[in-house]
Parts: sequence; structure tokens; C-alpha cells
Amino acid sequence: MSGHEHEHGPDCDHDHGMPPDPVRVRWPGASAEDKNGHPGFRKGGLFWTLVLCELAESDDAQDALEELGVDAILAAVPEEAPDDEVEWATPDELAGAAEKLAALLADGDAKVKPIVAVYDDLWAEATDGDDEAPPAAEAFAADLQDLAKIARYAAERGADKVVIEIQRPDEDSLWESLAHEYDGELPDITEADPEDEDESGDDLPSLGDLIFVIRSAARTDDGYRFDAVGRYGETPVGFGVAIRTRDGDDPDAVHDGGARVTLTLPGKPGKNLVTAIAEVYEVDRPGGGAAAKVELAAVSLEGDAGDPFSGVVPLELIHEGKPRFECFLNFDLGDRLVELREKDPKHRAAIVKTLAGA
Repeated sequence: MSGHEHEHGPDCDHDHGMPPDPVRVRWPGASAEDKNGHPGFRKGGLFWTLVLCELAESDDAQDALEELGVDAILAAVPEEAPDDEVEWATPDELAGAAEKLAALLADGDAKVKPIVAVYDDLWAEATDGDDEAPPAAEAFAADLQDLAKIARYAAERGADKVVIEIQRPDEDSLWESLAHEYDGELPDITEADPEDEDESGDDLPSLGDLIFVIRSAARTDDGYRFDAVGRYGETPVGFGVAIRTRDGDDPDAVHDGGARVTLTLPGKPGKNLVTAIAEVYEVDRPGGGAAAKVELAAVSLEGDAGDPFSGVVPLELIHEGKPRFECFLNFDLGDRLVELREKDPKHRAAIVKTLAGA
């Protein structure tokens, strides 16, 4: 968010791996049957949760919703939110806002453009290649009509205030989704768009410019592992990461600096990665091989490495042997993204030498 905060909108730190229809309607005293018995969205609630999350991330869209007096459509919370932390709307406010926005869409009102832009992008992605898909404005209006029906359903059951409740996926479902290998296009690892510029003053790109996707991930007896892949130009590169978050009786070892991270550099992708990093860093690459594995100490800087689906997990990695170096490993299992970021340009040669197994 830039500059100001809005009251409405779901907590969307993580919106991946949702159940097929995560939307329920909630009011104080509602039973599980009440919550699940609503008429629903005709194309399922998952898409609406994505719309809510994107609207909540757009200041322009939220400003437009507030100016038009229809921001009640953002009344949504994760299922674990307690009642006293909910920004409620009355059923009439929710239904009225949905119906008013649908009418403005039909009239082509220019003030809805920032709102429609968010929906357009999501709809284009969801319907790519579907020649029979309705226009985005028509689909948006249908969703708003469905939202109004859900609000009316709650009113008919005596609700005087409501909110859309978004069910969180269970951890087993999230791990199951990551067991399926990523089959999309591999990113060029040097084409990241880092938020932080290299503070070293050098013209060389930071290791933080190297970004990968997670091909697959799985739990292990003492933590979890994942495979990070990408391409350097047209050359496939990759490495494996095993993170031990439990050490004996200490479940929070990663927070105490007692965790271990093992990097593996298998086959040609591993060797290619060492070559790529050496070229990016403009340092000599010793030999043509790659280390079978590199053991590193890990310190969790923020986030929760013990709960890897909590959002971005940044780890500081420390190679305690010779040559000593430090760097950062940032990852988001939900988004299937991994970033390598350097801590000090003086460590570049040591990083390459260690990864090369020299």
C-alpha cells in the first residue's frame, strides 16, 4: 500500500492453494450450515477471492470504491478472524453496494475504470484461449449479482451484519499442490525486478537479481525441501534446498540460528548455475564442476521458516567453513518463488568457489 490504508478488504498475504470454493457467508451466531448454505457464485467462489485480494492491493481501486460508496463489497475476512476484529457490513449495505456497482458497470461510468482494470487483468488470465468466455464487464456484473444474493440470503436468516468468510487451505492440501511439478515457462534468472537496489555502489548486478521458480517441494522428517529451477539465457539451471527447521527437541531452531540449510547442485543444471553466477559476478570460475552439497547455517530474519506457507521467508545463510561467506535465501512456497541475494560483494569469489566445489 502506498501512502494510506483502507479499512476494508481481506488479509491476502497468501491466496494460493485455496479450496475449490473457499467462500462462506458469516454473521454472529451463524452455524456451519448457515455459512455453507448460501446460493454461491455461479462460477465458484475461488475467482471472487482473487478479485477481493487484488482490489485490496490497489489503492486506485479502493479509492474509487470509497468515492462511489460501494466499498462494502470488500467486506471479507479469513475464517480464523475473531468477531471483534471484523469490519462488518449490514446485508443491505453489502447487497446495495454490489447492485450499485453492477449498475455503474452497465452504464459504463468512467469512475469505475480503476476497479474494472483490476478485474480485467484477472479475467484475461483466467480465460486465456477461451473464445466463448463472456466479456469481463459481464462476468464482473454476474459476480456482483451473486454477491447481492448471498447478502440477501443472510438477511432472510436474521443476520443484521455480515461478512464474506474465506476458508484457508489446510497444510496437507498445500504440500500436495507443491508435489506436482511446475510445468510453466522457466524465468531467466537475471530478469528479476528487485525492490531493493544494490547498495554496494558497484555496477555489477546483485545476486538478488537471480530469481527461480520452485519445481516441486515436499516435507521431510526434520523440515522440508524444494527444487529451484530457471534458465540463464537458454541454458537450464537449478539447485536443491533442504531446510531443517527442527533440531532435536527445539522446534524453533531456525529462529535461534541453529538450523541447517543444505544446497545441492545436481547434474548439468547445477554446473550451469555455478557458471551463470560466476559470469554475473564477473569472477573466475574454478574448474567445470559443482559441489555435491553445501552445508550452511541459517538464521531466520523475519517471517516463519517453521510455517513456510506464512508468506515470504528470508534466511541469512552462513558458510562457516573456508572460505567463509554470507548471503540471503528468500523464498515463498505459496508463490513458488526463490531468490538468492548477496550480503556483501566481497563474498562473490568465495560463493562461486564453494559452489564449484573447489
